[in-house]
Parts: sequence; structure tokens; C-alpha cells
Amino acid sequence: DLFECDFHNRNVVSISTIEHVGTGEYGLEKRSGAPEALEKIYNESKHCFITWPIGYNTVLDKFAYENYKSIVEVYKRGKYDNLWTKEASTVDVFNTPYDKNRFADAVAIIRK
Repeated sequence: DLFECDFHNRNVVSISTIEHVGTGEYGLEKRSGAPEALEKIYNESKHCFITWPIGYNTVLDKFAYENYKSIVEVYKRGKYDNLWTKEASTVDVFNTPYDKNRFADAVAIIRK
């Protein structure tokens, strides 16, 4: 359980995982969610690298935009060329819908 882990003085890498925390997916209990997990990892870890697809967990997206906008990096996928470009962390980017057929058209990255 992520919430029972001690991340102090640890390096944490979370690639497209945090958006699933607390959602009740995979037969797991629905409980504390991704915003709390993000905050715990960021505040406790020595260094972290956390990514998630924007639009998959809109609660996480809103929380990150409101609380980590100044440090979150956002990349958007080109509609036709599949190339990723860095974008400003704007409310429009954080409202990018999740497309299950393309996985994600925007991703967020937080690191420290």
C-alpha cells in the first residue's frame, strides 16, 4: 500500500501509475486517491519522477493544475504526426480528453 510506505530519503519513479490510485480499478478497494498519493510522494521523497496521462483521472489533473502548476511539465501529442511537444501548463491542456485508442494526447510530468 502506497500510503503505508515511507518515501523519506528515497528516489521514486512512477510512470503512468499514480492516476490509478484510489479509483477501485483492478478489483482494489476505492479509497484515498491520486492527489493524496502525488502529495505524499512529492513531499516525502528525496527525488521523484512522476508521469500520468492527462484526462484519465480528472481529479488528479485538477489537483496538479491547482497545486503544482508552476513545476509540472506538460507534453502534447501531435494530432497527425505523433510527435510530442512541450506546452505551457494551461487550463486548456489540463482539460485535454483522454483517448483510449491513442492512450493519451497529453502527459504531465512532475520531478524534483
